Parts: sequence; structure tokens; C-alpha cells
Amino acid sequence: MDSPGRPDGTGEDRRQGAGARSRLEDASAWGDVDPIQDRREILVRERLGLSVHRLAQVADGRAEDQDRRCADSDDPTERRPQGFAREHAEAGDGDHVSCQRDEPLRPATIQDDDRIEPLRRRRPFAHAFDIRELLYAEFRFRVRQREEERGVVVQFLFNGLVQASIVILGAIGINLLYGVKKFANFAHGDMMTLGAYFTFVFLGGTRDLMTAAIWAVFVVALAGVVQEVLIYARLENRGPVAPLVASIGVSLVMQNSLTTYFGPAFLSYGIRYPDNWVFFGGAVSTNPIRDLVPMAVAASATTATVVLLKYTKLGKAMRATADNRDLARVSGVNTRVVYWMTWILAGVLASLSGSVLGVSIGTLAPSMGATLLLTMFAAVIVGGIGSTTGAILGSLVVGLSQSLFFLVSLVSGLDPRWQIAVPFALLVATLLVKPTGLVGRPIGGEIRPLRTEIAEMLKGIRRGLF
Repeated sequence: MDSPGRPDGTGEDRRQGAGARSRLEDASAWGDVDPIQDRREILVRERLGLSVHRLAQVADGRAEDQDRRCADSDDPTERRPQGFAREHAEAGDGDHVSCQRDEPLRPATIQDDDRIEPLRRRRPFAHAFDIRELLYAEFRFRVRQREEERGVVVQFLFNGLVQASIVILGAIGINLLYGVKKFANFAHGDMMTLGAYFTFVFLGGTRDLMTAAIWAVFVVALAGVVQEVLIYARLENRGPVAPLVASIGVSLVMQNSLTTYFGPAFLSYGIRYPDNWVFFGGAVSTNPIRDLVPMAVAASATTATVVLLKYTKLGKAMRATADNRDLARVSGVNTRVVYWMTWILAGVLASLSGSVLGVSIGTLAPSMGATLLLTMFAAVIVGGIGSTTGAILGSLVVGLSQSLFFLVSLVSGLDPRWQIAVPFALLVATLLVKPTGLVGRPIGGEIRPLRTEIAEMLKGIRRGLF
């Protein structure tokens, strides 16, 4: 039978058993108890003046003072009868400290009701003496935070590339028509919508999206040739305003015809999108159909268009007609065939753009192309009118700027709906600073930049005043 514990704590190690030793080892491992080199036991009672969980942090000077006190004073346990229990101890007994050098350290600092110990085990880096692990934890947190921030930026840049891929196809078609026909086709967005809806129609019969998109390409290309023969060929010698106004009328007719036949409700291709692909530890997510297909189609169509314009006889004839129609006609170029082929190429690009737009956003609407029309015009002007390379660069600038503005709005608290104003802000800034665009050439005479106009205006004001 175990003897009852004495009020100074003697015999507590026998009652606590292996559990106390285990808690002592755990506490030593976490840094709560410092190892004692001289096998000294400190027996502490209540009212010592220190919290139990802070006993191991007593300074060396305090420990030496306790050694002197315990050497000069008698052990109060010797004056107590045998069987004196802890609950019989008086309040003043806590002022005595007894030292024994024949037993190892007893885990006096680990108590069952110690509320600080579990907290320390959960947060081991909070100790000042473990500053290296604290700094390492902070470093890992900063690295993780920077990786997440970079992942967010990469995700928005990727979204901007997807949006730019759709804009590129439409912008190249607008640029081709403007270069050859010398007017801005405001029905180009509705040609995109026409391609998206005919893809939907053929998809019901073939059940193959790629085959349906190819059939839609032929229909929209034919629609472009019909517009040229019936409308725009009759307005060639009436200036740029007449075909522009006619294109607005064609846009309204096409949009209302689609609304009447298919209805104003949203339609869908019914595609089952696979699971997203995850990169950079989950920071970047992309869908192989919704995101990668538009980028692949845009890259393929753009490459084919550039090769056609630079290395084929038809491309050279189109570029010659765009530079000087009369000189090209005198040189033997059949400008009528060039016009038709330009409309076919613009129709192919518009149809592909509409199809991938429907795949990307997942729904079809009669106004989907018209909504994107002004963004495509902004891309053409930012890149440079009459340049295929400029259309590509302008589309990339517009798409990435819109996506990054959305990220900035989330961080700064701005309204994300201002994202739609970014292309027009870029358009105005381009016209004020560099009217020819990034790689464009002046059309219709010399265009002076804004700084030259301001300098001339200030010079005139100075002459008038002085």
C-alpha cells in the first residue's frame, strides 16, 4: 500500500507514476522544462509565488537563493507526524523549500490542471528561446503567401489570354475588311453571333462540335460574300460613310432575325465540361475545353492567316489592294476576287470566334457578338489600323488589361463592373498619345500626336498675348 504523500510533495512521483514521467519528457521535448544537471529536486508547495507552469523559467540567481534558504532552514516535514497529507498543510508551509540530492528531478512543473501546457504544445514556436524555428515558420508562411499571390496573378493573366484569344479572331477580320474595303464593318459582331448559332443548329444533327463549327464556317463565309455582292459592291464609290451606315443596318437585321427565329432566351451547346486542371499547387485552375480550346483555335487560325497574307499569291494581292487599289488593278490584280476572298476570310474568322465564344461562356444570346464589337474595335485601334500584327498585339493588351483590372478592383475595393470601360480608356489614350497605334501607319495624311498639338496651341496663345 502506497504511503500518503507528504505536504512538501515527497512521494508524489510514486503516485503520479509513469504518466508524470511521460509528461515530463513531453514537456522537456517542447522546451517547457530545462534539464537539471546536478540531479537537484525542487519541491514546491502552494503559495510559492510563481505559477506552476513557469517554475522551469526561474533565473539562475533565484535558484541559488533557494539553495541557500533550504540549506539554512530545517525541513518542515521532519516536524510533522507520519501520514500527514497535503490537504492538512497550512498556508504558511509554502514558504519552505527542501532540497534532496539523492533523487532525480520530479516533474513538479507538470500538473493535470495546467491550462497553459496544451496551448504550448499546439504553438511550440511561440517560445522566445526557439527563435530559429519561429523565424523559419515565418519564412515558410511568407513563401507560401507569395506563392499564393503569384498564383492569383498567373490565374488572372491566363484568364486574360483566354479573353484575348476570342478578341484576336474578330479583330483580324475587322482589320482585313478595313484595309481592303476602307470602312468599319459594324456587322462583324453579328457575323460572330451567326456563326455561334449555326454551330448550334448543325450540332443538333451531327452531335460533333468540331464538325458543326466547320459547317458554320461555310455558312458565315457565304453570308459575307452575299453582303458584298448585294450591298457593299453598290456603295464602293460613295465614300466611307455609306457602307458604314449600311453595316449598321445589316447588324440590326441579323440580330433581330436571330431573336425572331431562336427567341431571346439563352441557348447552350450542352457540352459536358471535364474537371479543371490544377497547376502551382491549386493556385491556377483551367478547364481544357472552356479555356484551352479557344486558345488553341485562335493560335491555329492566326498562324494560318499570317502565313496566307505573307507567303501566298492571294495574300500578296490582298496586301497590294489594301495599299493602293487603283495601282493593284492596273498591275493585273483582280480586285473583285480579292474583295470576295477578303469577305470569305473575315467570315471564317468571325464564325470561329463566335463558336469558341459560345464554348467559353457556355451560353448563346442574339446580342453576344454585338456586345464584344466595341472591344474588338478598341483592340484594332490600340494595335494599329490595317496591320494584322497590330490587331494581335492590341487584342492581347486589351484582354490582359481587362483581366488585371478585375484583379486590382478586388484588391482595392473598386467596382469590378468598371472592367468594361478599360478597352475604351485604352482607345482614348492611344488616340491622344499615339494615334497610329502600336504598329500602325498613318491613314489619310499625317497625324500629329497630342503633344505636338498642345505645343502649337501654347505657341499660338503666347503670340496672341505677347
